[in-house]
Amino acid sequence: MTQARVMMVAFEDWYSTARLPGMLSRAGFDVALLSPPGNFAAQSRHLGRRYGLDIEAVQNGELDAVLAAIADFVPDLLVGGDERSMQLLRFMAATRRTRNMPRLRALLRRSLGAPEAASHAGERARMLDLANALGIDNPVHAVVRRARDAVAFGREHGWPIFLKRNHSYGGAGVELCRDADATVEAYHALSHHCRLLSFRGLWRRGRRRLQSVAGSRDPFAAYRGISDVCVEAAVAGRPAFYTGVALAGRSLAGVGAEVEAFHPPPTGPSTRIRVHYDAAMERAAGAMVSALGHSGFYGVDFIRRPDGGLTFLEFNSRPATAAHLGGLIGADLGCALHAALAGRTASQAVNRTEVRVALFPQDWIREPRATDRRAFLLDVPRDDPALLGALAVRLPAGADWEESEMQSGVRYGKAV
Repeated sequence: MTQARVMMVAFEDWYSTARLPGMLSRAGFDVALLSPPGNFAAQSRHLGRRYGLDIEAVQNGELDAVLAAIADFVPDLLVGGDERSMQLLRFMAATRRTRNMPRLRALLRRSLGAPEAASHAGERARMLDLANALGIDNPVHAVVRRARDAVAFGREHGWPIFLKRNHSYGGAGVELCRDADATVEAYHALSHHCRLLSFRGLWRRGRRRLQSVAGSRDPFAAYRGISDVCVEAAVAGRPAFYTGVALAGRSLAGVGAEVEAFHPPPTGPSTRIRVHYDAAMERAAGAMVSALGHSGFYGVDFIRRPDGGLTFLEFNSRPATAAHLGGLIGADLGCALHAALAGRTASQAVNRTEVRVALFPQDWIREPRATDRRAFLLDVPRDDPALLGALAVRLPAGADWEESEMQSGVRYGKAV
């Protein structure tokens, strides 16, 4: 039997994306990567092939090298590792330039799911409205196009509020506002590059929309032209999330996580998490996946309220931080995907244990010499030396990852 093939696409140096080749390879996939040569993920020993990605060329609409890489590897699935790679795949699925490429179109549909729904993933208010329609608790929210409308929302619903830009990630594009002055400043910071009512904004927005309709050469132009800002009432509680994988609108496996630390505050990415099975997260995520007809990896953000309940915040159609950690609770996302592509169901026994994980190198960047890390499983990729070396370059001077690893008695998820 031919080995199933996955081609990952990566623009950004995301730590979580760099861990996916190992998970997918261990699940039985032949894994290729399309990325800039220096990308973190390109250092992984678990890759079967590497293809170079010229970001500037792609931005200029030159897709020949991308199409050639896909044609050479002949993947069964394409996996976007970050927001821009997902934007590229969505663009390729929609542009008229691929309409005479039925095999590529079929591959993109299998990889992304329903085209219309895929194009709206990352639109915060739309995802909140969908959650509301599905009966999933979500914050009071609105789309605003003027700073004074955001201020009026805060005065009506109370401070603090959050302003969020569509298609942002990693805490960027999210502003916590505690009063009217902060709201005005945050609104202009989020929308300065595409103000609708300025002459320049109208011209740029109109040009990009026309390019998009005509088959834009720039896969990212339509996203840069989006000016809407979502405003949300703050919900008391702690961040939590669920990351999973789906095929044709069916969630195959997933893992829940409670965030114990993040950096930088107040909206930065997780650095310490508590991984566990969560039935409520699973139900909410499954309902969103089904409604969207989603395929591929995904992440769902929540707030864990003081009463223990969950409030939905956002759905992202790309891998989240803990995607490679599902095996810790018997919910390996790679194995579930591999089995589904073969028409089977993975035989995994999900357990009810909780595992506290310090993410590498994120937690060492947050606190180079923390004395309490010995209570955590240290997510250090010891089985992938070149990747480990590349990630370690990001560590601040004096970071004690080798020392704390020995003190904890844990190496890459295995007790020593």
